[in-house]
Amino acid sequence: MNKAGVQRYDLITHHDSDAIHHGPILSIEHLEKAKQDIELQGSNFKLLVVTNPDNPTGGLYTALQLESIANWCMERKIHFIVNEIYGFVTVNTKDPAIADD
Repeated sequence: MNKAGVQRYDLITHHDSDAIHHGPILSIEHLEKAKQDIELQGSNFKLLVVTNPDNPTGGLYTALQLESIANWCMERKIHFIVNEIYGFVTVNTKDPAIADD
């Protein structure tokens, strides 16, 4: 049971990992469509959570992308949380123990 009444909306920006080889592709158009979908369902878009680097792709949002998203959220009074918990995580891809997995 979700006591706070918060419902999750999964925003799909791509279906093929090759589409994000230059980084995450979340756009204002994606956000506008999501907002419209959410409102058509009778709910309100009140919170956006972005993971940077993206999980699981590891793609990084640029400062310009994050600023654009933040501005969009502020204009619509939407809370914006950027989870950067993976920001300083590194993986040693040359480690044979990892490569064998």
